[in-house]
Amino acid sequence: MGRIQVLADSVARKIAAGEVIERPMSVVKELVENSLDAAARHVVVEIEHGGRTRIAVTDDGEGIAREDVPVAFEPHATSKIRTDDDLLHIATLGFRGEALPSIAAVSDVELWTCRRGEAVGTHFRLHGGAVVAREDVGTAVGCRIEVRDLFSTTPARRKFLKAPATEAGHVVQLIGRLALARPEVGFALRQDGRDTLSLPPDSRRARIRRVLGAEIDGQLRPVTVDGAVRVSGFASHPSFSAANARGVLFFVNGRWVRDRLLQHALLAAYATLIPHGRHPAAVLFLDLAPDAVDVNVHPSKLEVRFRDAQTVHEAVRRAVREAMRASMAAPPAPEWRAAEATAPYADAPPPAYGAAPGRLRLVDAAAATALPFAAGGVFSSLRVVGQVFDGYLVCEGDGEIVLIDQHAAHERVAFERLRAARAAGRVETQAMLVPQPVETAAGDAELLGAAGEELAGCGLEIEPFGERSVLVRAVPALLPVGSIVPLVRAIAADLAHAERSAALEARTDGLLATIACHSVVRVGQRLSEVEMRALLAAMDSIDRDASCPHGRPVARRIARGELERRFGR
Repeated sequence: MGRIQVLADSVARKIAAGEVIERPMSVVKELVENSLDAAARHVVVEIEHGGRTRIAVTDDGEGIAREDVPVAFEPHATSKIRTDDDLLHIATLGFRGEALPSIAAVSDVELWTCRRGEAVGTHFRLHGGAVVAREDVGTAVGCRIEVRDLFSTTPARRKFLKAPATEAGHVVQLIGRLALARPEVGFALRQDGRDTLSLPPDSRRARIRRVLGAEIDGQLRPVTVDGAVRVSGFASHPSFSAANARGVLFFVNGRWVRDRLLQHALLAAYATLIPHGRHPAAVLFLDLAPDAVDVNVHPSKLEVRFRDAQTVHEAVRRAVREAMRASMAAPPAPEWRAAEATAPYADAPPPAYGAAPGRLRLVDAAAATALPFAAGGVFSSLRVVGQVFDGYLVCEGDGEIVLIDQHAAHERVAFERLRAARAAGRVETQAMLVPQPVETAAGDAELLGAAGEELAGCGLEIEPFGERSVLVRAVPALLPVGSIVPLVRAIAADLAHAERSAALEARTDGLLATIACHSVVRVGQRLSEVEMRALLAAMDSIDRDASCPHGRPVARRIARGELERRFGR
């Protein structure tokens, strides 16, 4: 027998399944997309243990005919294309005929379905891809598919799944993305027997608000440009930016996609409008001829390829740029900021560090004990010349000019204090007189709840509250009043991108860095001389050439000789 052999069908199917089914979210995506292609008006998703033990998707779509049920689980069986020419005019979400057989190859699958007008429905069950039951039953019009024990036939794959809360978070985020593409369809999610997400049919803007939250929605401006590539949707006012691209979503002909070309075009539109390395928020919908885009370049259909990439890039850049020009004349919507100003925390006594929101905390005896300052230190010995651009201190000492980024410096000081306090097991907290509710984006409440123990160690007491909110019961004492809501959302973004396998110390340092960033003065705030002197004194607790926790330099030095050389002396 030769060394090259044709793989057995069971092995080939598991390999194919590995390309299509990566995690529970992949199963939900394939099944919900089938529901949408079947003209469903309501889709209900149920998961248990993050989707590891059970996933169920129920819809009120057109259902599957009795004679088609067994064929639907055969490889490359589909009702959506017939010839290779059809691949150039794809108008459905699913078309490859890989989803159902791939899912069945790595789990137990059970199907109930009935087409409108049929007297009875069909019950169909498979185990490891093999049919174990087929019978006529009474069932509602539409389709219900249950997937149990995902990767039971490939146990090695189960080891790569994350914690149930993490997997559940991916499912919630996916449903949010699918729901944004189809606001006329109702979606619901149940996790471990409890309702966690309900999205009734709504307008596109209302759906965006429910999925992405009021903060982002309040910053969005309409984008509309017609042409061969029609671009519509919303993008954030230039005054808003985020550390990551979680708030950026693209849809091409109704399909949610990840695409570097579109991401680049969006950032190009914001060039000179937002800081380098920051990201806007945007929900953009592109509509173009089906033969102008290839959606058949990735097994899970998350990537696309454009026939004329340059035209698409320019259409997105121009559409967003024009929308930003129009919005620059109007200030960003103040809805969520106004809500913060009237939050219950506003009635609480001032934090132990004793400063008004947004101002520099002066060093008092209690604060100094956590991280003592060096007497007569380098920074405190500098002569303060002044402040420029409401963000940078100009100082003189020891034959040098010292320029200090007030935000980066204050952030490093706060970070070091928090880290020292946590190591000592006593991060000073401020209990809320009335717990502060914070609305979160889809999936974030689960992430925050799962990280409750880590957050408590950093001085934050947070618990899930309702469908898509959390309650904040205590915060670090150094946190300003108005920073609670943005801090919680920033931490949720950090958790979404953090690897749970990362070392605890690294994860904790990331959380402390985010807390520190939201607790200190910003560039753009004018400081009094007393506040500048207090900051210099506090800086003697850090290295002279230190950076902030995010890597930006704290201070820059210019020697007197260099200054004289530049002036030709």
